[in-house]
Amino acid sequence: MKILAVDDDEIVLDLMLNTMRAAGFTEVSLASSAHQAMRIMAASKTMFDCIFLDIQMPGMNGIELCNVIRRTPGYRRTPIIMITAMQEKFYISQAFAAGATDYVTKPFDALELCTRMLLAEERCAERHVYADRVCSVRALHDSAMSTEPKFELSKELTLGTVPGVIDLLALENYLQQVSGNAQSRTELFALRVAGIEDIHLKSSSSGFLYTLTDIAEAITDNIRGADVMIAYAGNGAFVCVVEGQNGVDTAALEVSVRQALGHMEFFYDNGLPFWVDAFVGSAIKMASQSGAMIEKDILKVIAYAEQRVIDQTTSSPKSRPTDEVPVLRLMS
Repeated sequence: MKILAVDDDEIVLDLMLNTMRAAGFTEVSLASSAHQAMRIMAASKTMFDCIFLDIQMPGMNGIELCNVIRRTPGYRRTPIIMITAMQEKFYISQAFAAGATDYVTKPFDALELCTRMLLAEERCAERHVYADRVCSVRALHDSAMSTEPKFELSKELTLGTVPGVIDLLALENYLQQVSGNAQSRTELFALRVAGIEDIHLKSSSSGFLYTLTDIAEAITDNIRGADVMIAYAGNGAFVCVVEGQNGVDTAALEVSVRQALGHMEFFYDNGLPFWVDAFVGSAIKMASQSGAMIEKDILKVIAYAEQRVIDQTTSSPKSRPTDEVPVLRLMS
């Protein structure tokens, strides 16, 4: 695995280099500033598989650099791990919103850093498989072929550059950082697309990705007054984390999102239109938890949203979103 570590503290860089080499990661490049990191990346003949960034650096800081890297072709899914002394929620939220995959606070120990690198290595392997599939989809789409390899419906996907939309692993890591913070309220809930199986069956892979991206935009556009992170977890489920002093009114959010989706135009590749409906499950308040408990909570809110779809589509299977929609409000 090819690694780039960026920190303006030479002592930290030496410690990271020695730790990585001891763990068997020998292909490591070091940079003491964001601009030096960008020069190294531009000059490299092959892409980096994992990037470690400090937040506080002179000139361009690590969060700004993370934004730049995410906009660089080929680095949309590369693991980016922030290693920083900044523990305030503001910096954590800013880092994940910029595209960070994980967040490690200083001082760190060698075991923790090795664990993060091993997880990044697993993610790197998944990223290469995903990238191969995306390239195949795009090539087939560009050549106007009607048959594309399908993304599995159950698989999580990384969507486009919608603000606040991150991948599921990053969302889990974000929850570990912010859940139980006494200064804020962290709530977790899910939205489930009704009839996603039919949409997936009739869509090309590229068309399915476009549809999911539009749905993600409809969700983020209708949540106001709080920090929000969203990840697509597969099977038409979007997992949402809302941070703020007030919780989100999920009933009002559901109505607002359904209205937004009802006003959007969706088409299959053959030109036939279809409509998208979705339902929001109950929210749960997060406490400080381990990674295993967070995974269980994510499965729990997805189940709540799935039950919501079952209840609503069974009672009124032909219903469409109405135009009479209350303004989404945050609960006081």
